[in-house]
Amino acid sequence: MITAEQVAQAHKDLGRLLVTWRKASGKTQEKLGRSLGYSRSTIANLETGRSRSSRKFWEAADVDLHAGGELMKAFDHVDDLKRDQAREVVRRAVSDAAAMRARSAATAAGSAELLRGGARRPVDNPVQGGDTNEMLRRTVLIALAGTVGSVATGFGPVSEDVGRGLAGVDRWQEAAWEYGYAYVTTPRRYLVADLAADLAAVQEELHRQTSPGTAKPLAAVAAQLAGLTAMACTDLGFAREARHLWRLARYRAEESTDAAVQQWVAGHEITLGSYQQRPLPVLLDLANRALALADETAPSAGKAELLGGQAQALALLGRTRDAQKTLDSLRLTFEHLPSSVSGEQDSIYGWPEQRLRHAESFVYSMAGKTDAAYRAQELALRLYPQARRIGRCQIELHRARCLIRDGSLSDGLRHASATLDYLGVDQRQQFVLAVARQVLHAVPQSQRQRGEAIELRERVQAAQTSTLLIGSTRGTVRA
Repeated sequence: MITAEQVAQAHKDLGRLLVTWRKASGKTQEKLGRSLGYSRSTIANLETGRSRSSRKFWEAADVDLHAGGELMKAFDHVDDLKRDQAREVVRRAVSDAAAMRARSAATAAGSAELLRGGARRPVDNPVQGGDTNEMLRRTVLIALAGTVGSVATGFGPVSEDVGRGLAGVDRWQEAAWEYGYAYVTTPRRYLVADLAADLAAVQEELHRQTSPGTAKPLAAVAAQLAGLTAMACTDLGFAREARHLWRLARYRAEESTDAAVQQWVAGHEITLGSYQQRPLPVLLDLANRALALADETAPSAGKAELLGGQAQALALLGRTRDAQKTLDSLRLTFEHLPSSVSGEQDSIYGWPEQRLRHAESFVYSMAGKTDAAYRAQELALRLYPQARRIGRCQIELHRARCLIRDGSLSDGLRHASATLDYLGVDQRQQFVLAVARQVLHAVPQSQRQRGEAIELRERVQAAQTSTLLIGSTRGTVRA
């Protein structure tokens, strides 16, 4: 754990390094101050670690003292140390809130068991679900401090520091790329803290930029990080915060003028939004605007995600013919994806074949075209790795809906209940529950009081109440 004492010591070490290079150059504190536009006392305080200064100062000092990047390397170490310290604080806060949420979940699970006639062990000092929900929301907002707050206008605090130039862009692009892999494997309560810390940092760096050659690629990175943070918040159940972050992601994507990034952001927002009960006409409007950029970019993961999300939204609106036409466009786009995209299984930036089959399964299941849906489900389950339990679970729930539509009501309901049991309580996140509710919606009104339907409904209600935020690694259709 990084302590305040460690950060203070790093500042002192940076100050001592400044002394070393100043003396090596033969300059006094006063002479160095005049060269850089600072007072002698400011230089003295920086050398003892009592004062802090911006990147602008340390870059100028490095050049003036011919330090060859040594001062900047030490400054970056202090900067990274402070960011990691803030990240750990947020992570601990989120973890503590998640533990409280788990205790609330145990209470809710016991209540559900009591409703089914089972025995319930007493729970000492149960934590109220509403209180822990609000506590967790506050801790997530701590992680997003300085980021979500700037979304309303699209502008955040402006720093006087000078950016790191193209080398800094490369560093941030590498970080965004690595997050694409981390998104597949890292528990959301940890990932959101890391993402938000880096999103806030790249936002600050972006505001310092004056060169379009640097600002535009940085804006693309900010769009990707904002999108990933929005996905993590959505999975944690924070729809309001996620919507703010999607707005920021769109704003930065447009600022980047990168059509592929704009489509990637819009595609994931639309796909997640269709599970989040956002207004479908709003999602389709986003899709139409992003697809207008299609002629400006080659087939990409973003365009494929965009078409998949549009097809799902159309299917939910009952526009089956339009949804099928969109699937045709999606298949054509998939056929022309680079192998580096269609063959990438382990990153959110890839778009392997199981995503295509997942979209087909969703659309055909909603449209009642069960033969086509079963074929898509078989292909999807064959392609999904066994470890991707969330994606496989969603496909099995599509199958349960098809069984109900085909008249096998008991088989469909039992299949859905068994699927939820296979997944485990801690992985029954927002998007799994949304598909389970679609299964319940397919049950004829006259049959909704039969035993299997009541049992599934209780499972869904209990999971919704006691959604555990511990150990979740995937909660979207991209599982």
